[in-house]
Amino acid sequence: MTILHKIARQDFKLNRKRSIGTIVGITLSVALIMAVATMLTSLRQTLIQREIDTGGYYHVKLYDVTPQQLKKIRQNRDFKQIKTTSDLGLAAFDHADAAIEQFPLMTVASLNQTKPATLGYHLSSGTWPQTDQEIVISESALLASGLKIGDQLQLKIGKSTVKKRKLPDSDALIEQATVVKGKNRNFRITGVLSADKYGYQGLTCAANVKSYTVYLALKHPQHFRRDLPELLGLRNYQQMREGKKARYRYNLNDGLLHWEVLQFSDQTLLMLVTVATIVIAVIMLTSIFCIRNSFAISITEKTKTYGMLASVGATKKQIKRIVLLQSGQLGLIGIPLGLGLGVLASYILGLVVNHIGSQFLFGRANSFQLKFSWIGLLIAVVLGWATIYFSASSSARRASKVSPIAQIRNEQDVKLTSKNLRVPKWIQRVFKSGGVLAYKNLRRSRKKYRTTVISLAVSVFTFIAMSAFVTAAFNFSYQRFHSLDFNLSFSPNYEGMALKSAKTQAQIQAITKLPDTKHVQVMTALAENGNLKLAGVENHLAPGLAARDHQELQLLALDRTAFRKYGRANGLTEQQLASGLILFDNDTKTVNGKQINVHNYRYQAGDLISGSYQDHSSSSHKKYQAEFRLSGVTRKLPDMVSFYWTMPSILIADQQVAQQQLPLVLQSIVMDASKPEDTIREVRKITLQLGSWNLDGQIREEKTMRLLISIFLYGFIIVITLIGITNIFNTITANMALRQREFAVLKSVGMTKKEFDHMVNLETLFYSLKSLLIGIVSGIGVALLIYWGFNRGQAEQVHYQLPWLAIGLAIVFVFLLVFWIMRYSLSKFNRQNIIETIRKENV
Repeated sequence: MTILHKIARQDFKLNRKRSIGTIVGITLSVALIMAVATMLTSLRQTLIQREIDTGGYYHVKLYDVTPQQLKKIRQNRDFKQIKTTSDLGLAAFDHADAAIEQFPLMTVASLNQTKPATLGYHLSSGTWPQTDQEIVISESALLASGLKIGDQLQLKIGKSTVKKRKLPDSDALIEQATVVKGKNRNFRITGVLSADKYGYQGLTCAANVKSYTVYLALKHPQHFRRDLPELLGLRNYQQMREGKKARYRYNLNDGLLHWEVLQFSDQTLLMLVTVATIVIAVIMLTSIFCIRNSFAISITEKTKTYGMLASVGATKKQIKRIVLLQSGQLGLIGIPLGLGLGVLASYILGLVVNHIGSQFLFGRANSFQLKFSWIGLLIAVVLGWATIYFSASSSARRASKVSPIAQIRNEQDVKLTSKNLRVPKWIQRVFKSGGVLAYKNLRRSRKKYRTTVISLAVSVFTFIAMSAFVTAAFNFSYQRFHSLDFNLSFSPNYEGMALKSAKTQAQIQAITKLPDTKHVQVMTALAENGNLKLAGVENHLAPGLAARDHQELQLLALDRTAFRKYGRANGLTEQQLASGLILFDNDTKTVNGKQINVHNYRYQAGDLISGSYQDHSSSSHKKYQAEFRLSGVTRKLPDMVSFYWTMPSILIADQQVAQQQLPLVLQSIVMDASKPEDTIREVRKITLQLGSWNLDGQIREEKTMRLLISIFLYGFIIVITLIGITNIFNTITANMALRQREFAVLKSVGMTKKEFDHMVNLETLFYSLKSLLIGIVSGIGVALLIYWGFNRGQAEQVHYQLPWLAIGLAIVFVFLLVFWIMRYSLSKFNRQNIIETIRKENV
């Protein structure tokens, strides 16, 4: 071991507290990068596995493939896995709702030496079929038929056609799929499929059929834009997007492609890349500055030590090497600790996710997969060492340039001029002698105090910027995963449940009064989903739009309670809502490659909207005239409307107002039911004309997704805050430690405790105000950039919110934290002997 290594090692031992502070800064900075990279990698891998578990591992599925075509496909070297099922056809079977369903048929296929799990099929109970006389069926088919495992199931398998027939409890006609030219076959039920992927479904085995569904997995998924068009006989991927006729009927596994090769829409990808770049830049800046600041403080403390070494013969090169060796020792400890802490934090967060929502989010319990990120490790290590090296090199050059006498006297950072000594009169009048000393302390050594101010400013800036990111991410996720205010939806199985019918009214009343339900809402529409033909629309269109393309509008009517709730949520008054019609108008168009929201119509609140509607569902084809005064124009649809409709412009009416002029039919009834399955059975007792949709699982998944996003984002902000606190603590305690001799001298010449406290409090005020001004302004600037990133290329904008809460917390946090840290440092100083402190050479 050389003398330089011994000096570096001995210095590490003598300045253990400061070394530990520097190591903590390095550890947290590296841990942040490692944790973010590990969690992103783990989340992506988990979502890939979820798509494989639920849908199977394939990138494209081909239908109705002949044996000759299959032989040719097997020769294609672009695919690493080729799996097939044989198509037996559609089958009619006896079940409870066969008389009222529009598609009461079962899809039957045969497994061909293919593991079912690789195609996304899983059993909830029973075993897989082993012969062509056995079958597994979907859970919905089992419940509808009333059968159980081991029973015989008779199927009439053939081709389907559509026929009209009467419903059992009304004279209404329904178009229903039925089997023609079918053959009866008997199967023994051996198992139940765990998920209803495509309605009623059955899987058998070893059937001799010459029509296949082929599942293909690419060798190189990242080249899917090149390989898939070649397979389908298209010129390029753009033709696939345009829906051009291909060699085969096909379906892409978009869910798998989304996460495996990050195949999102151009606008979504642009948004993700922009936001990720801004956030990563903030993380990098915070990490780099935290590490650099730790070394800058460390070198400042050791300036006198380096001066003494230079005075006994140490060369500039040797001093530089000592600094680099000391830095290397800190890096060897801090970087591995940071990597381990980052992985540990990711592991704990993974356990939390698996505990609270893995079943709903990823399809099964404990399915969040922790995947180590080698790229994250490389970035964290390289960035950590690079920052340590350049920070240490800069400090080493500065330490080697100053003369030994100046270093021993510690005078290189103190530069006084007559201008520096001038103190504003208002400070003398308001803060007295303590204020004068505090002001001069800030002026006489700007470099040292600049480090403290910038350290505080960076912490404030990072906190505000990341708080804005959290808020924007919450708003963005809410737009995509916001929970609906209902979990059950009922819609007619046919057209014709007229609202004016006494029978329909009685059924609606009975359903709205069911127990264990709340927020029941009824939506109606014109018969056959007809449109209202507007009169004089050419005078109310946006420039450049043709009247023939926008003359008709869909009209939907809500019950009065739901209508008024919707209107009030969009800022309309009760007086405005009395007229009973709201125009939803929110189209999008692309301008200079960016999607923007536009209005198609120039209607305003108070305008008259008149139009006509011809009822083709009646034998008389009666024509109706209607006139409404517009309550207002909105850009947001009610949940129950947006769940079914995505048109850019819709008329939303009050049912009681609209039915006085127009014929309305029931469209849907939605509700929040505490016992969804029991409610469905009760509705079926009232009428068989309504089909049900249980959204309870989807609602819980959305709520869990929002909770998961909250955990990620709050965990992120906690780590950022810890880094900021560490940075501030290291900076201020080091600054106060360097000034212990100065404080001791002031006390030795008669400065009272009150004057001393006054001086320190004023320095706290000056530090805090200057750093808050810089940090808040720069934080708001980055917050604007983050919101701009979220809105880039998006039609649905995330509205900017000034981070008032974060700014308020930052102000309180900085004053309290700086005050506490300075008091902590002074308490240590007050316990020391003044004479010994003045004599002290080492901190």
